[in-house]
Amino acid sequence: MKYLTLFFVFSCALFVNAQENTLSDYLLFENQILFTNAPVNIDKFVYANNNISNEIIISFYHVNNQTDSIFFYVYNTEIDSLYIESYYIKNINKSIKNDYSKTFTGIAVSDMFIGVLTSEYVYLLSRKDKNLIYKLKDKHKYDFTNIDFIGKNIFLSRNYNFHDKTQKNKTRFYLFTIPDFSLLTEISPSFDYILYSHISPNHWISVNNNKILFSNTVNYKIIIYNNNFEILDTILLSKENEWNSPTIDDISKIQEKKEAISIIYEIGKYENDKERIVGVYWISDSVFLVKVNRGHGESIENLSYDTYFDIWKLKENNWNLEKFHIKDKKLSDVLLEKNEFSFFNCSNIIFTNKNVFLLTFRSPTLLKNISTEEYIKQSNDYFYDNNPIFQIIKYKHSFE
Repeated sequence: MKYLTLFFVFSCALFVNAQENTLSDYLLFENQILFTNAPVNIDKFVYANNNISNEIIISFYHVNNQTDSIFFYVYNTEIDSLYIESYYIKNINKSIKNDYSKTFTGIAVSDMFIGVLTSEYVYLLSRKDKNLIYKLKDKHKYDFTNIDFIGKNIFLSRNYNFHDKTQKNKTRFYLFTIPDFSLLTEISPSFDYILYSHISPNHWISVNNNKILFSNTVNYKIIIYNNNFEILDTILLSKENEWNSPTIDDISKIQEKKEAISIIYEIGKYENDKERIVGVYWISDSVFLVKVNRGHGESIENLSYDTYFDIWKLKENNWNLEKFHIKDKKLSDVLLEKNEFSFFNCSNIIFTNKNVFLLTFRSPTLLKNISTEEYIKQSNDYFYDNNPIFQIIKYKHSFE
Protein backbone atom coordinates (compact mmCIF):
# COMPACT_ATOMS: atom_id res chain seq x y z
CA MET A 1 0.00 0.00 0.00
CA LYS A 2 1.06 3.55 -0.63
CA TYR A 3 1.87 5.46 2.54
CA LEU A 4 1.56 9.20 2.89
CA THR A 5 3.49 11.82 4.77
CA LEU A 6 1.86 12.99 7.98
CA PHE A 7 2.37 16.34 9.62
CA PHE A 8 1.53 16.45 13.30
CA VAL A 9 1.17 19.38 15.61
CA PHE A 10 1.14 18.33 19.23
CA SER A 11 -0.27 20.70 21.79
CA CYS A 12 1.12 21.25 25.23
CA ALA A 13 -0.67 19.33 27.96
CA LEU A 14 -2.73 22.30 29.09
CA PHE A 15 -6.24 22.10 30.43
CA VAL A 16 -8.93 24.16 28.77
CA ASN A 17 -9.39 27.60 30.23
CA ALA A 18 -12.64 28.85 28.75
CA GLN A 19 -15.81 30.53 29.79
CA GLU A 20 -18.41 28.48 31.58
CA ASN A 21 -20.74 26.34 29.47
CA THR A 22 -18.92 26.70 26.17
CA LEU A 23 -17.72 23.90 23.92
CA SER A 24 -14.11 24.71 24.73
CA ASP A 25 -14.64 23.53 28.30
CA TYR A 26 -14.81 19.97 26.96
CA LEU A 27 -11.99 20.04 24.40
CA LEU A 28 -8.24 19.72 24.32
CA PHE A 29 -6.44 20.17 21.01
CA GLU A 30 -4.28 17.15 20.10
CA ASN A 31 -2.99 17.51 16.55
CA GLN A 32 -3.56 18.60 13.01
CA ILE A 33 -3.10 16.17 10.13
CA LEU A 34 -2.49 17.66 6.70
CA PHE A 35 -3.21 15.67 3.54
CA THR A 36 -0.44 17.18 1.46
CA ASN A 37 -1.25 15.20 -1.71
CA ALA A 38 -5.05 15.20 -1.49
CA PRO A 39 -6.98 16.84 -4.34
CA VAL A 40 -7.72 20.56 -4.14
CA ASN A 41 -10.74 22.54 -5.32
CA ILE A 42 -13.01 19.53 -4.75
CA ASP A 43 -16.64 20.56 -4.36
CA LYS A 44 -17.48 17.49 -2.25
CA PHE A 45 -15.83 14.69 -0.33
CA VAL A 46 -17.44 11.77 1.48
CA TYR A 47 -16.34 10.02 4.65
CA ALA A 48 -17.26 7.37 7.19
CA ASN A 49 -15.90 6.03 10.45
CA ASN A 50 -15.79 2.75 12.32
CA ASN A 51 -15.34 2.84 16.09
CA ILE A 52 -14.46 -0.85 16.36
CA SER A 53 -11.50 -0.67 13.98
CA ASN A 54 -10.74 2.96 14.97
CA GLU A 55 -10.78 4.11 11.34
CA ILE A 56 -11.95 7.08 9.33
CA ILE A 57 -12.10 6.67 5.54
CA ILE A 58 -12.34 9.56 3.08
CA SER A 59 -12.94 9.61 -0.65
CA PHE A 60 -12.35 12.54 -3.00
CA TYR A 61 -13.67 10.64 -6.01
CA HIS A 62 -14.97 12.96 -8.73
CA VAL A 63 -16.33 12.10 -12.17
CA ASN A 64 -14.19 14.80 -13.76
CA ASN A 65 -11.23 12.47 -13.25
CA GLN A 66 -12.88 10.10 -15.75
CA THR A 67 -11.67 6.97 -14.04
CA ASP A 68 -13.19 3.85 -12.53
CA SER A 69 -10.37 3.55 -9.99
CA ILE A 70 -11.33 4.55 -6.47
CA PHE A 71 -8.98 5.59 -3.70
CA PHE A 72 -9.89 5.72 -0.02
CA TYR A 73 -7.70 7.51 2.47
CA VAL A 74 -7.76 5.39 5.64
CA TYR A 75 -6.84 7.14 8.88
CA ASN A 76 -6.30 5.12 12.05
CA THR A 77 -7.48 7.33 14.89
CA GLU A 78 -5.57 5.47 17.60
CA ILE A 79 -2.06 5.48 16.15
CA ASP A 80 -2.47 8.41 13.74
CA SER A 81 -1.44 6.47 10.64
CA LEU A 82 -2.68 7.26 7.17
CA TYR A 83 -2.64 5.13 4.01
CA ILE A 84 -4.59 4.53 0.80
CA GLU A 85 -6.77 1.58 -0.21
CA SER A 86 -7.47 1.35 -3.94
CA TYR A 87 -10.36 -0.39 -5.75
CA TYR A 88 -11.71 -0.69 -9.27
CA ILE A 89 -15.42 -0.63 -10.16
CA LYS A 90 -16.12 -0.95 -13.85
CA ASN A 91 -18.25 1.88 -15.32
CA ILE A 92 -18.79 3.64 -11.99
CA ASN A 93 -17.70 6.90 -13.57
CA LYS A 94 -20.35 6.54 -16.24
CA SER A 95 -23.06 5.58 -13.75
CA ILE A 96 -22.79 8.85 -11.80
CA LYS A 97 -21.92 11.10 -14.73
CA ASN A 98 -25.24 12.91 -14.51
CA ASP A 99 -25.43 12.98 -10.72
CA TYR A 100 -25.60 16.57 -9.48
CA SER A 101 -23.06 15.78 -6.74
CA LYS A 102 -20.51 14.36 -9.23
CA THR A 103 -19.39 11.87 -6.60
CA PHE A 104 -20.73 9.24 -4.24
CA THR A 105 -23.89 9.84 -2.27
CA GLY A 106 -22.22 8.21 0.73
CA ILE A 107 -19.79 5.57 1.94
CA ALA A 108 -19.59 3.23 4.94
CA VAL A 109 -16.77 1.18 6.44
CA SER A 110 -16.43 -1.90 8.64
CA ASP A 111 -13.39 -4.00 9.45
CA MET A 112 -14.20 -6.25 6.46
CA PHE A 113 -16.17 -4.15 3.96
CA ILE A 114 -16.61 -0.76 2.36
CA GLY A 115 -20.05 0.25 1.12
CA VAL A 116 -20.43 2.77 -1.69
CA LEU A 117 -23.73 4.50 -2.41
CA THR A 118 -24.29 6.35 -5.70
CA SER A 119 -27.34 7.82 -7.39
CA GLU A 120 -27.80 4.51 -9.24
CA TYR A 121 -26.37 1.61 -7.23
CA VAL A 122 -25.11 0.26 -3.93
CA TYR A 123 -21.70 -1.43 -4.11
CA LEU A 124 -20.12 -3.72 -1.52
CA LEU A 125 -16.33 -3.98 -1.57
CA SER A 126 -14.14 -6.54 0.18
CA ARG A 127 -11.28 -4.91 2.05
CA LYS A 128 -9.38 -8.19 2.21
CA ASP A 129 -9.38 -8.89 -1.54
CA LYS A 130 -9.93 -5.29 -2.75
CA ASN A 131 -12.71 -6.59 -5.02
CA LEU A 132 -16.32 -5.71 -5.75
CA ILE A 133 -18.37 -8.55 -4.27
CA TYR A 134 -21.95 -7.27 -4.72
CA LYS A 135 -23.88 -4.64 -6.66
CA LEU A 136 -27.46 -3.80 -5.71
CA LYS A 137 -29.09 -2.83 -9.00
CA ASP A 138 -32.63 -1.86 -7.98
CA LYS A 139 -31.66 1.12 -5.82
CA HIS A 140 -34.46 3.22 -7.31
CA LYS A 141 -36.95 0.80 -5.79
CA TYR A 142 -35.73 2.00 -2.40
CA ASP A 143 -34.14 5.40 -3.17
CA PHE A 144 -31.45 5.40 -0.48
CA THR A 145 -29.62 8.52 0.63
CA ASN A 146 -27.65 7.12 3.61
CA ILE A 147 -25.51 4.02 4.14
CA ASP A 148 -24.04 2.50 7.33
CA PHE A 149 -22.97 -0.83 8.73
CA ILE A 150 -24.79 -1.93 11.87
CA GLY A 151 -24.00 -5.16 13.66
CA LYS A 152 -23.35 -7.76 10.93
CA ASN A 153 -25.75 -6.13 8.47
CA ILE A 154 -25.99 -3.05 6.28
CA PHE A 155 -28.34 -0.15 7.05
CA LEU A 156 -29.70 1.93 4.16
CA SER A 157 -32.10 4.82 4.58
CA ARG A 158 -33.59 7.98 3.18
CA ASN A 159 -34.93 11.05 4.90
CA TYR A 160 -35.50 13.58 2.16
CA ASN A 161 -38.60 15.12 0.66
CA PHE A 162 -38.34 15.49 -3.10
CA HIS A 163 -41.79 17.12 -3.09
CA ASP A 164 -42.82 16.48 -6.67
CA LYS A 165 -46.11 18.40 -6.15
CA THR A 166 -48.18 15.23 -6.02
CA GLN A 167 -46.75 13.13 -3.23
CA LYS A 168 -44.08 13.01 -0.56
CA ASN A 169 -41.47 10.30 -0.38
CA LYS A 170 -41.67 8.65 3.00
CA THR A 171 -38.75 8.40 5.34
CA ARG A 172 -37.60 4.77 5.17
CA PHE A 173 -35.12 2.51 6.98
CA TYR A 174 -33.94 -0.76 5.40
CA LEU A 175 -31.83 -3.55 6.86
CA PHE A 176 -30.03 -5.91 4.45
CA THR A 177 -27.83 -8.93 4.99
CA ILE A 178 -24.19 -9.02 3.97
CA PRO A 179 -22.95 -9.96 1.43
CA ASP A 180 -26.04 -10.97 -0.57
CA PHE A 181 -28.31 -7.99 0.26
CA SER A 182 -31.37 -9.94 1.33
CA LEU A 183 -33.92 -7.56 2.83
CA LEU A 184 -34.42 -8.36 6.52
CA THR A 185 -36.79 -5.61 7.57
CA GLU A 186 -37.94 -2.08 6.75
CA ILE A 187 -39.89 0.66 8.54
CA SER A 188 -41.22 4.16 7.92
CA PRO A 189 -40.25 6.17 11.00
CA SER A 190 -42.05 9.44 11.63
CA PHE A 191 -40.26 12.65 10.72
CA ASP A 192 -42.39 15.68 11.51
CA TYR A 193 -42.36 18.45 8.91
CA ILE A 194 -40.49 16.52 6.23
CA LEU A 195 -40.10 19.71 4.18
CA TYR A 196 -37.31 20.72 6.57
CA SER A 197 -35.23 17.97 4.99
CA HIS A 198 -34.55 20.43 2.17
CA ILE A 199 -32.30 22.32 4.61
CA SER A 200 -28.70 21.15 4.74
CA PRO A 201 -26.25 20.37 6.12
CA ASN A 202 -27.92 18.09 8.64
CA HIS A 203 -27.08 14.93 10.55
CA TRP A 204 -30.38 13.55 11.85
CA ILE A 205 -29.29 9.89 11.71
CA SER A 206 -26.40 8.52 13.75
CA VAL A 207 -25.38 4.85 13.91
CA ASN A 208 -23.10 3.10 16.35
CA ASN A 209 -22.41 -0.62 16.63
CA ASN A 210 -25.96 -1.74 17.40
CA LYS A 211 -28.12 1.36 17.82
CA ILE A 212 -29.58 4.14 15.68
CA LEU A 213 -30.35 7.71 16.72
CA PHE A 214 -33.06 9.36 14.62
CA SER A 215 -33.99 12.94 15.35
CA ASN A 216 -36.74 15.31 14.37
CA THR A 217 -35.79 18.94 13.87
CA VAL A 218 -38.42 21.55 14.79
CA ASN A 219 -39.74 19.29 17.54
CA TYR A 220 -37.16 18.14 20.07
CA LYS A 221 -37.83 14.42 19.68
CA ILE A 222 -35.18 11.72 19.28
CA ILE A 223 -35.90 8.01 18.78
CA ILE A 224 -33.38 5.30 19.64
CA TYR A 225 -33.71 2.04 17.67
CA ASN A 226 -31.86 -1.24 18.08
CA ASN A 227 -30.33 -3.06 15.11
CA ASN A 228 -33.69 -4.65 14.31
CA PHE A 229 -35.47 -1.27 14.14
CA GLU A 230 -37.27 -1.83 17.44
CA ILE A 231 -37.75 1.35 19.49
CA LEU A 232 -35.66 1.35 22.65
CA ASP A 233 -36.28 4.91 23.87
CA THR A 234 -37.96 8.18 22.93
CA ILE A 235 -36.11 11.29 24.07
CA LEU A 236 -38.15 14.46 24.67
CA LEU A 237 -37.04 17.79 26.04
CA SER A 238 -38.48 18.65 29.44
CA LYS A 239 -40.75 21.68 29.68
CA GLU A 240 -38.25 23.06 32.17
CA ASN A 241 -35.90 23.73 29.25
CA GLU A 242 -36.76 26.58 26.92
CA TRP A 243 -37.43 25.55 23.31
CA ASN A 244 -38.81 27.97 20.74
CA SER A 245 -40.41 26.26 17.74
CA PRO A 246 -42.23 27.79 14.76
CA THR A 247 -45.94 28.27 15.36
CA ILE A 248 -48.66 26.16 13.75
CA ASP A 249 -49.39 29.07 11.40
CA ASP A 250 -45.70 29.26 10.45
CA ILE A 251 -45.63 25.54 9.65
CA SER A 252 -48.84 25.82 7.61
CA LYS A 253 -47.29 28.52 5.44
CA ILE A 254 -44.24 26.31 4.84
CA GLN A 255 -46.37 23.29 3.95
CA GLU A 256 -48.35 25.31 1.40
CA LYS A 257 -45.25 25.76 -0.73
CA LYS A 258 -44.66 23.31 -3.57
CA GLU A 259 -41.19 24.08 -4.91
CA ALA A 260 -37.99 23.44 -2.98
CA ILE A 261 -36.69 26.99 -3.36
CA SER A 262 -39.93 28.51 -2.09
CA ILE A 263 -39.98 26.03 0.81
CA ILE A 264 -36.43 26.98 1.81
CA TYR A 265 -37.22 30.69 1.53
CA GLU A 266 -40.34 30.33 3.67
CA ILE A 267 -38.46 28.31 6.31
CA GLY A 268 -35.83 31.04 6.38
CA LYS A 269 -38.41 33.54 7.59
CA TYR A 270 -38.84 31.58 10.81
CA GLU A 271 -35.18 30.72 11.36
CA ASN A 272 -34.49 34.16 12.78
CA ASP A 273 -35.61 33.52 16.36
CA LYS A 274 -36.51 29.82 16.39
CA GLU A 275 -34.63 26.68 17.41
CA ARG A 276 -34.22 23.39 15.60
CA ILE A 277 -32.07 20.27 15.83
CA VAL A 278 -29.53 20.03 13.02
CA GLY A 279 -27.62 16.95 14.16
CA VAL A 280 -27.33 14.01 16.54
CA TYR A 281 -24.09 12.14 17.24
CA TRP A 282 -23.30 9.01 19.22
CA ILE A 283 -20.33 9.36 21.57
CA SER A 284 -20.69 5.87 23.03
CA ASP A 285 -23.53 3.46 23.83
CA SER A 286 -24.41 5.62 26.83
CA VAL A 287 -23.72 9.17 25.62
CA PHE A 288 -24.91 11.19 22.64
CA LEU A 289 -24.82 14.84 21.55
CA VAL A 290 -27.53 16.98 20.01
CA LYS A 291 -26.54 19.93 17.83
CA VAL A 292 -28.96 22.86 17.86
CA ASN A 293 -29.18 26.07 15.82
CA ARG A 294 -30.90 29.07 17.39
CA GLY A 295 -31.55 31.93 14.98
CA HIS A 296 -31.25 35.57 15.96
CA GLY A 297 -31.21 37.42 12.65
CA GLU A 298 -33.50 40.31 11.76
CA SER A 299 -34.64 38.97 8.38
CA ILE A 300 -34.02 36.15 5.93
CA GLU A 301 -31.56 38.43 4.13
CA ASN A 302 -29.68 38.92 7.42
CA LEU A 303 -30.09 35.43 8.90
CA SER A 304 -27.69 34.48 11.66
CA TYR A 305 -27.74 31.93 14.42
CA ASP A 306 -25.93 30.53 17.44
CA THR A 307 -24.95 26.87 17.64
CA TYR A 308 -25.26 24.78 20.81
CA PHE A 309 -24.69 21.18 21.87
CA ASP A 310 -26.71 19.19 24.40
CA ILE A 311 -25.21 16.17 26.19
CA TRP A 312 -27.47 13.19 27.03
CA LYS A 313 -26.27 10.32 29.23
CA LEU A 314 -27.78 6.96 30.08
CA LYS A 315 -27.96 6.39 33.85
CA GLU A 316 -29.83 3.55 35.52
CA ASN A 317 -31.65 2.80 32.24
CA ASN A 318 -32.86 6.40 31.88
CA TRP A 319 -31.60 9.06 29.49
CA ASN A 320 -30.76 12.29 31.32
CA LEU A 321 -29.96 15.71 29.91
CA GLU A 322 -26.54 16.36 31.48
CA LYS A 323 -25.77 19.67 29.77
CA PHE A 324 -28.21 21.93 27.96
CA HIS A 325 -27.08 24.32 25.21
CA ILE A 326 -23.31 24.33 25.47
CA LYS A 327 -22.40 27.21 23.20
CA ASP A 328 -20.13 26.77 20.20
CA LYS A 329 -18.61 30.20 19.74
CA LYS A 330 -17.69 31.53 16.33
CA LEU A 331 -14.01 31.58 15.42
CA SER A 332 -13.95 35.37 15.64
CA ASP A 333 -15.11 35.12 19.27
CA VAL A 334 -12.70 32.47 20.57
CA LEU A 335 -9.23 32.96 22.01
CA LEU A 336 -7.04 30.31 20.43
CA GLU A 337 -4.12 31.26 22.65
CA LYS A 338 -6.37 30.45 25.65
CA ASN A 339 -7.20 26.98 24.28
CA GLU A 340 -10.65 27.94 23.07
CA PHE A 341 -11.87 26.28 19.88
CA SER A 342 -14.75 26.48 17.45
CA PHE A 343 -16.64 23.92 15.34
CA PHE A 344 -18.92 26.64 14.01
CA ASN A 345 -17.91 26.67 10.35
CA CYS A 346 -17.31 22.91 10.05
CA SER A 347 -20.27 20.64 9.31
CA ASN A 348 -18.15 17.49 8.82
CA ILE A 349 -17.60 16.25 12.37
CA ILE A 350 -16.89 12.76 13.71
CA PHE A 351 -17.28 11.96 17.41
CA THR A 352 -15.81 8.90 19.12
CA ASN A 353 -15.73 7.96 22.79
CA LYS A 354 -12.39 9.77 23.19
CA ASN A 355 -12.01 12.27 20.37
CA VAL A 356 -13.63 14.74 18.02
CA PHE A 357 -12.39 15.04 14.44
CA LEU A 358 -13.07 17.98 12.14
CA LEU A 359 -12.69 17.19 8.43
CA THR A 360 -12.15 20.33 6.45
CA PHE A 361 -10.30 22.24 3.73
CA ARG A 362 -8.35 25.04 5.42
CA SER A 363 -5.05 26.80 5.29
CA PRO A 364 -2.23 24.81 6.95
CA THR A 365 -1.93 27.45 9.64
CA LEU A 366 -1.15 25.60 12.85
CA LEU A 367 -3.60 25.77 15.75
CA LYS A 368 -0.95 26.05 18.44
CA ASN A 369 0.29 28.98 20.50
CA ILE A 370 -1.32 31.51 18.21
CA SER A 371 -3.82 34.29 18.71
CA THR A 372 -7.12 34.26 16.84
CA GLU A 373 -6.21 37.46 15.04
CA GLU A 374 -2.87 36.05 13.93
CA TYR A 375 -4.49 32.78 12.83
CA ILE A 376 -6.96 34.66 10.63
CA LYS A 377 -4.20 36.85 9.23
CA GLN A 378 -1.90 33.92 8.41
CA SER A 379 -4.80 32.02 6.85
CA ASN A 380 -5.77 34.97 4.66
CA ASP A 381 -2.16 35.47 3.60
CA TYR A 382 -1.94 31.81 2.62
CA PHE A 383 -5.17 31.85 0.64
CA TYR A 384 -4.02 34.87 -1.34
CA ASP A 385 -1.59 32.65 -3.27
CA ASN A 386 -2.59 29.06 -2.47
CA ASN A 387 -5.43 26.57 -2.43
CA PRO A 388 -6.74 25.16 0.86
CA ILE A 389 -5.25 21.95 2.23
CA PHE A 390 -7.49 19.10 3.36
CA GLN A 391 -6.89 18.25 6.99
CA ILE A 392 -8.22 16.44 10.02
CA ILE A 393 -8.15 18.43 13.24
CA LYS A 394 -8.16 16.17 16.28
CA TYR A 395 -9.37 17.08 19.76
CA LYS A 396 -9.67 15.06 22.92
CA HIS A 397 -13.04 15.55 24.57
CA SER A 398 -14.52 15.05 28.04
CA PHE A 399 -18.18 14.50 27.08
CA GLU A 400 -18.18 11.04 28.67
